[in-house]
Amino acid sequence: MVLTLDSLRGSVPSMFSEQADPACSDRYSFIPTTRIVDLLQEDGWLPWKAQQVNSRTPERKSYARHLIRFKREDSTLDDGTSDMFPEILLINAHDGKSKYLMKAGLFRMICANGMVVCDNDFGEIRIKHIGFSDNDVYDASQKFTKNISRISDVVDNWTNTPLQQGDTMKFAREAARLRWEDTGDYTAGNLLLRRRSADTTKNLWGCFQVVQENLLEGGFKPDGQTRAARKITSIQKDVELNSQLWELGTKYFSEFNDSLN
Repeated sequence: MVLTLDSLRGSVPSMFSEQADPACSDRYSFIPTTRIVDLLQEDGWLPWKAQQVNSRTPERKSYARHLIRFKREDSTLDDGTSDMFPEILLINAHDGKSKYLMKAGLFRMICANGMVVCDNDFGEIRIKHIGFSDNDVYDASQKFTKNISRISDVVDNWTNTPLQQGDTMKFAREAARLRWEDTGDYTAGNLLLRRRSADTTKNLWGCFQVVQENLLEGGFKPDGQTRAARKITSIQKDVELNSQLWELGTKYFSEFNDSLN
């Protein structure tokens, strides 16, 4: 479902800010997020999900960090039967503390969960407020569109990478340390719990998906903690954990390939 401007205005008011935070320096060149959204829509990327950081004070609400997810109606990973589709994630704030950030992502419809593709594989595009050009956005859009087939190749490769039970536990232990410093097998075991019978942990892609969902959703008590882990709602933490987990998957695929040579 594509979001209208009215629905975006209700959920992401900072997107419609007409000026930067007054605390910004004179060198800061304000670029409304709506301008980037318009440019991406012209190139076929449509906004379908959005959120912004909860501000502690009402006056900060207009400048808060926000995340808008875009998809193309003509883009799928394969023949259209996949439960995932590629995304562009646009992250920005009008407080002068961050650049426009665009990242590639995947969204899995069956669990309503988004995955962020790691920078080393597909790049991360930062758009500077100073010296901004519309071409920066068009170039970024074209780059992400071309990378869709490469993302599909990664999914295929990881699906064809088998994991033994010891490998899955090792993967889960390393994944757990991305969120918690002191963890053990109990936490890793919870990350490997399948939420759907169709899910699998017998290959790298299946294991990655199961761990990714549990890592972000929480709902269990990690080792040494008395409270259940909460769902990750922070924009920054969500992107950070997803990117790190993708890097971990990339490492395991490389190690598997090396073992065959």
